[in-house]
Formats: sequence, C-alpha cells, structure tokens
Amino acid sequence: MNAKKAAAKSTKKPTRSPLLRALYIIIVVLFAVFATGLGVVYYFVYDIPDPTFDQPPRETSFVLDANGETIAQLHAEQNRVTVPLSAIPTHLVDGVIVMEDIRFYSHFGVSPRDLIRAAYLTLTRQDFQGASTITQQVARNYILSDQSVTIRRKVQEIYVALRLERKYSKTEILEIYLNEIFLGGSAHGFQAAAQQYFGKNVGDLTLAESSLLVGILPSPNAWRPRAADMAPARRRQGIVLAQLLRHGRITEAERDAALAAPINLVTPRTQPGETALAMYFVDHVITQAEDILVEQRGMNRAEASKMIHTEGLTIKTTLNLELQRAAERAALEIFTQENGILQRQQREARNDPNPEIRKLAAETSGFTWSNAHGLQPQVSMLVIEPSTGFIRAWVGGRDMIGRFGRDRVAKEQRQPGSAIKPLLVYGPPLAAGRITAASTIDDAPVRIPTDDPNEPWFVPRNFDFNTFWGHTSVRTGMARSYNVMAVRLFHSFGIRNSIDWAKRLGITSFVEQGRSHDRVPATALGGITRGFTLFEQVRAYNVFNNRGILVEPSAILSISTREGAVLYTAPSPEKRVVVSEQLAWLMTDILRGTLENRDGVTGTGFFGLRGGAMGRFPGEAAGKTGTTTNNMDAVFMGYTPDFTAGVWIGHDDRTTGIPTLIDGQLARRATVPALEAAPTNETPEERLQRLLRADPFVRGAFPSTGNNAVGSGFATAIFGRTMSLFTRNAPAAQLAQFPREWYEEYGVFGPPRRLGFVRARFSAISGKYPSSLTPAEDIRSDWFIAGTEPRPENPCDMHVLVKICVESGQLATDFCPPHTVVQQLRVRRDPYVVLLDGSGNQLHPADRARQVPFEDCTVHSPPSGNESPSGGN
Repeated sequence: MNAKKAAAKSTKKPTRSPLLRALYIIIVVLFAVFATGLGVVYYFVYDIPDPTFDQPPRETSFVLDANGETIAQLHAEQNRVTVPLSAIPTHLVDGVIVMEDIRFYSHFGVSPRDLIRAAYLTLTRQDFQGASTITQQVARNYILSDQSVTIRRKVQEIYVALRLERKYSKTEILEIYLNEIFLGGSAHGFQAAAQQYFGKNVGDLTLAESSLLVGILPSPNAWRPRAADMAPARRRQGIVLAQLLRHGRITEAERDAALAAPINLVTPRTQPGETALAMYFVDHVITQAEDILVEQRGMNRAEASKMIHTEGLTIKTTLNLELQRAAERAALEIFTQENGILQRQQREARNDPNPEIRKLAAETSGFTWSNAHGLQPQVSMLVIEPSTGFIRAWVGGRDMIGRFGRDRVAKEQRQPGSAIKPLLVYGPPLAAGRITAASTIDDAPVRIPTDDPNEPWFVPRNFDFNTFWGHTSVRTGMARSYNVMAVRLFHSFGIRNSIDWAKRLGITSFVEQGRSHDRVPATALGGITRGFTLFEQVRAYNVFNNRGILVEPSAILSISTREGAVLYTAPSPEKRVVVSEQLAWLMTDILRGTLENRDGVTGTGFFGLRGGAMGRFPGEAAGKTGTTTNNMDAVFMGYTPDFTAGVWIGHDDRTTGIPTLIDGQLARRATVPALEAAPTNETPEERLQRLLRADPFVRGAFPSTGNNAVGSGFATAIFGRTMSLFTRNAPAAQLAQFPREWYEEYGVFGPPRRLGFVRARFSAISGKYPSSLTPAEDIRSDWFIAGTEPRPENPCDMHVLVKICVESGQLATDFCPPHTVVQQLRVRRDPYVVLLDGSGNQLHPADRARQVPFEDCTVHSPPSGNESPSGGN
C-alpha cells in the first residue's frame, strides 16, 4: 500500500510557486506593454523625415477686410536675422540656459528627470505638462509641423530631439534656437528682437536688456516691453537676474546695476513691404488670432505666432476698408490742412519762450501758430457696427506705425471726462424711473461730502468755472454738459448704484477698493482712477444704438489654411439685453441734442460735427463730448444709424493739453522761427510781414469770430469728418436714419407707439405739470415713458407769488411800508453754498433774479418800544 502511494507521489507533476507565477505574468505583461509601446512609438514617428536645419519654405499669410481685399501681408522672415552664437553676449546665452534648460550641456536631448516630473504633474493634475529642453523646443518649433498639444506630438518631439543631438553639436542646436525663438511682434530670434525693441544689434545688448528679453520668452506678446507699461517685462527681468545670480553667472553688483539701468525702447515701425493702412488693427488681429489658435488648437503663443507668420493663413476680418481710409484720413487732416502740426491758440502764446510769439499774440487779433518742434498729440478711434459688434475701423495713432506699438484703443486707459455722464450719471436714474428728460436739477453751488478726511468736501464747478446755470432740465444739462447738476444727481441717486448700472453696459475698469477708488463724487465728471479704454466705452455706448442690447466687439470672421481648410469661423455674436429699448430710444433722443442747435440750446458737439470746416456731417448722429482737466484728454463718444464710434485725442506723456477749436474750423498755420531782434517802432503788421519774408513756411495769423469749442471739438470733428468722407457721395436725404421704425410713424425722429411714449407739457423750472402760475416762457414739451409724464394732480410748486420789498429786494415783512411792497412771481429754490471768484465776488446761479429771496427785509426793522407794525398783510 505504501509502495503504491509512493509510486503515485513520484509520478505527480511538481507545482509552481505563486511567486514564480506572478513573475511570469509580470514579464509577459511588461513585454506586451513594451511591444505595444514600441508599436505606438513607431506609428507616431515612422513618417518623420531626417531632421535638418535647412530652412523650410515659409508661406505669406494674408489679412483681409470684410470684402476680401488685402489689408496686410505677414512675412515672418522679414524680421528674422541669423547671427552666429559667437555674436551673442554670454550673459544672454547664460540667461537662456538658466531659465529654459539648466542641464542643456549634460543631457542627450531630453531630461529624464524633467520627463518624470512632467508625467507626475500630468497624472495628478489631469493636465498635460511640458518638460521641453532647448533641443525639444527646436524640434517642436523648427522641425515639426503639427503644433497641437498631444501625447503623439510629445513623442515625436522627443524622437526628433534625440536625432538632433546625434546629428548636430550643442553649439549648432543652441545657435538655431537663439535665432528662431519667437520674441513678440514679428521678431523671431534675439537679433531681430534687439533691433525691434532697442534699435541695436544683439551683440550690443546690455545685461539689463538681455535679461529683459530672456524674461519674456514664455509669453512674448503678453510680457513684451511697452513704453506705456514696462511693469510686466521688468518683473520678468528680475526673475532672470535672480536665476543668473543663483547659478553664479553674475554678481550681486551686476544684478543691482541691471535692475537700476534704464530701458530705452525705440519706436516700432512697419516692416519692409507692409502697407501702413490699418496696421494698428492688424496688430489687434494678430493678437486675437493667437488667442483663437491657443484656445482651439492647444498651441502655445510662440507656436501660434509662427503658424500665423509662416504657414500661409488667410485671416478674414470685419474691417471696412473704405471706412478705415476715411478714418485715417480724418485723423491726419483734422489738425492742419498741410503739415499735421497742431494749431496753438492766442491765449497759449502768452507764455511762449519766443518773444516774437508773445508780441504777435498780444498785438494781433485771433493769432494762431504752430510749433513743429513741440510735442504733437495722438489720436485713436474705434468704429463698430451696432447689431453685430463687428469692428469696421480702428485707428491707433496719427503715425499709423503699428507693429505692436501702443494700443490706444483696447488697452490704454484714459479719463473719459464728461463722456461718462450718459453711462454713469443720467442713465441709471433714467432707467430706474427716478428722473425723466424733463426733470430739473438746480445747477447752483454745492458742497458734496466725501470720505476723505483731508478733503471732506467736493465742490464741483462748470467748465466756465464761475458760472452756475440754475434750474436746468436733464435734456439741456446733458446737451450743455453742466457739471454741477451732474454731481448733484450722481450723489443723490447713489454712487454705488450708478457704478453697478454702468458695469452692466460693459464698463469694467472701475476701481472700487483700496485707498484710491472711484466711489467719489468726482467720478461723475470722468475723474476715473485708472481711466477707461476706448474699447469699453464704445461697447457701452453701442447699447444705446442697439436697442438696449450689449454685444462684444469682434475683429475676425474666419481663419483658413493655404489649402482652404477652415480653422476657425466666428460664432454668431452673443447678445444680451441690458437696458430697455425705451431707455435706448430716450437716451438717443437726448444725445442727438448735444450735436444740434435747437430750442435755443447749442450742444457741446455742434461746432465740431455740424459747423466746422472739417466735419459738416449732415446725417443723423447722437453722442457726447468729454474733456478732462487742463484739456489733457479730449473725447467724443457717439453714433450714427450705421456705426458706433469713439475718438480720443491726447498726448502719450499725459502732460500737455489739447488746444481749443476756433469756430469748429482750423486756422492756417503760422510757424515762427527764432529771429534777430526786431526793429524799433515796428507795428504788428510789419512784424508779421517780416516773419513771412524770413520763413517760407509761415502762413500768417488770421482773426477769429470768437466762438470757441473745447478740445473735444477736435474729437467730434474727426468723427464728423470720417462720416462725411465715408458718405460723401450720398445726398443728405438718403443718409441712414436710426432704426426706421423710429421714424415711420411721425415722418421725423420719434418713438414708435409700441414703446409707450407720450408727449406732454412740463414746467422748465420744476419738471412737473405746469400750474396756473407757470408763465408761458417756462412751459416746454418732451417725450415721456408712459406713466412718468407730469400729471395735473401734481402741478409745479416752484412758481409762487411772494411779496417783495422793493427797497431791500428781500421778502417783505409786516414792518415794510405798504408803498415798498410789491407782489411778484418768483421761483422757490433750496439754499445753496455761496462761493467766491478770484476777486472775492460772490457767485450765484444765473437765474438768481427770479428766485424767492432767502432773507426777510433788513432795511425795515421792527419799531422801537411796543408799537405795532406799520402795516402790510
């Protein structure tokens, strides 16, 4: 029995241990994974040709207007200059190494440590993380055509990097990187960037300049140095210098000197072969196209820029080239008819250092002159289509240089002046039903409390400083841009309420926190902490021109490849109703008055748009002017039925004001050179003739009729001139009108019945229904949203009959003799602050003579003793 068991046991197969079985499975799985991985890698890279540094063909990309006409051709190679590595400063090369690839000279094309770290971040953050060495960046940007962010492309990038390291030396790889890398604008490589930003060769760059350029590498267009805002580039420069110091490439003294060194940028210019037409707009389009490619195709900005400049793309835009030409021509013509030099006026000549200027200004009527050596103002203009938000014209400056210079339209913030009033002061209470176009506000001296302990009171003044206009309707106050009544309304409605309402229209640049903020009374007059961009103001005004609908301005219709494949098609504009069409109509009607001369009221924009030699636009228009303190900024925001536009004029250095506009016209120029001493007993006419003989560029001084508009008249005139040029072949009767429905029921501009407006009479003093005491000259009529019109049951209570003592001009008392007492129709007024002018004289509202006196008669005092008053009832 035992023998049988032993025999059976001896014939039984030996069993494998669980450990060996597991090891076997692991080996099989690893082999399968390895084989699969090799297959995948082979599939990813089998068709990649042998990498070479021979320059591949580069295709021109085209930027088209909305009708398919070419605006610009984009050539990347026009701003690429190859230099040997030996010509590049050591501190620049060191900066690139410490920032981009500290192990460049020790790895074999890829960095395993960084790959493992990137894989970990990718897995834990659910986001694809890069780990690119300099060699990999060369492989990606110079060799590979697929710019998508995928595992396939990453494998290809590693494969090409490994082959590049076998084929080329580190010096060759680094040299191609430094000559190819994108550095903003159209600059590829550090030589092109040195020329673009500093106007010098790369070998002449200082440590400060080199570190600044290296710093912007990760996001060149976002961080590129700009004269208007050096902070982003300077922050990046500090990071680079810190890394150079950390790795022992520079000393602390060198770092400190570089941080303190000034950065002198050169003015960017258009690239060779490019037209200057709409180049500021082209800059904006390039930036927007980069945004689109980064978002939709997963590229980084360098890859997107390379694709735009080298792969023959066609970018169709919203621009109307005819309107663009008109806008650019108006921006250049509006200052003078000949040389583009701004006219200076007689009052500005009094402090001129040239004695000839001072004498002529003192002795010649209406003297104007121009200074070719003085700082000249700049201009920006944005025009969009109301219903779509399509950008139809974009003027970034009078120089038309483009190529990522100052962005005076979309990024530069300037104070809007009184152009903010419809958006911030009058719009909110009109929308809330707190006021109507007929509501009156007393334009009388006032002190508004503030939360600033150093300046506890804000005392607003009108443009003419010592004038207060008394009881004024909202419609007239907007047309004449009275400041005092605007501040009163802004304060009474609530500053926070007004700001919140303006934000609904797309005004996003308010500062509401911190030591300096916009929750102050001066905000009503455009005294904004940081200012607004022209872009956001046009977007907001367009709400009134688009029946209360907010639409985002856009510039690109489509992007396609050279083969015709569509990469991007603009979606339908997103639209959002933010105010009622009733308010949009009413605001348009009120803003039409600022550009007209009607009912005895001349709007602030009338001379610039209608009466000027340059403007004279006959079509329908609405808008608002704005001028900041000392005429530092001049603004016009407005619209026609076809377009919504904004114009800004000012100096980039923010130190020099804009002159006034005489009669809405531009006098001929008179340049005055430095001359020898004038002969004795010379008359003004003889002096002028001598100047004319001495300088062939002198054109003389010409008289003015004395009707002056503020600096915003220039901005209004540019708007009017643009529209006149664009519509010059259209008879006035055929010019577009605001939505046709706003005309057809009346034959003239008026609200359609469906909007529920009624026409009603009101008292120009109280805004209420005329009472039996309201004189005929104080009765007006206006449009009201149904339910807000004046009602007979609430008549005017400001016209009252009072007894006046003719000897004192004060309220009669029982002690005034009967023969001194008369009954008069007067206007009640709340007490106001009495201010003094420069000579110590009291300032009162212009309609003070009509007001009910605040004091009882002080001429006729109570009798002595216990005698009764002399009479009166």
